Amino acid sequence: MANWAAQQISCSAPSSPQQPQLSTLLSAPVGLWGMFTKRPRPALGAAERGGDQRPRGSGPQGRHHSFTMAARRVPKVTSKEGASQCQEKHVVLLSPVGKLEMSGCETGVHEIKLPKLSVLPNGTEAPMRCELCGTATSMPEPLQQCAAWLSAYFCEPSRTQQLPLPPFHHPMLQRDSFTREVLWTLLREVKFGETISYQQLAEQAGNSRAARAVGGAMRSNPIPIIIPCHRVICSSGQIGNYGGGNLMKEWLLSHEKLQKEKLAD
Repeated sequence: MANWAAQQISCSAPSSPQQPQLSTLLSAPVGLWGMFTKRPRPALGAAERGGDQRPRGSGPQGRHHSFTMAARRVPKVTSKEGASQCQEKHVVLLSPVGKLEMSGCETGVHEIKLPKLSVLPNGTEAPMRCELCGTATSMPEPLQQCAAWLSAYFCEPSRTQQLPLPPFHHPMLQRDSFTREVLWTLLREVKFGETISYQQLAEQAGNSRAARAVGGAMRSNPIPIIIPCHRVICSSGQIGNYGGGNLMKEWLLSHEKLQKEKLAD
């Protein structure tokens, strides 16, 4: 364990001092961004690891799995090596539902925090536009992509299929677990304007008896809206609970239904 800290591989702060304009981000070229990187960790003694507790599928030496989820498939891309300590950056996006707080680094998005709504916005009161709040110097590329994707989601949903998804960099999405499998399946399979029940999602994730565990995975989702846990509802048709509050979930579902109808016309 003595050399464990020295052997950690994390990400460096972005090198570019200039922040691109949001309009430039929205016109980014079409593509899917993603990666599966495998980074070895030093072997631990039985006393240090509390017995044989290797992650499932990690192999005899144990591995960390980092990846980016794409809407349809996840290409394997090797990440940059030799980086120094991860430096987290924070950005606030003003949206029709309030301030969305995004955090991330050069490797990927860490988290999106939603505001709690006390009043349900409607189409006439909520301006369908987004803008970055304040000046975020040297904003990492994953946060640029995140802001561009969320802006398109609210203002021009058809663009979300053309924009690259940002890479994710959160421990929950790196561990080999049922929660990760559920979130990944949700992102791949449940499209804009669609819904799925907890039971159906459990079946698609490989365990039809794990509807309750699916609910726990939704509560733990660190990247809401992009990983669309708001689209998971009860089998009865009730919308169920939501980490951002039921008013937020109701608004997001109504927004997608209305925009999908407009696209179909």
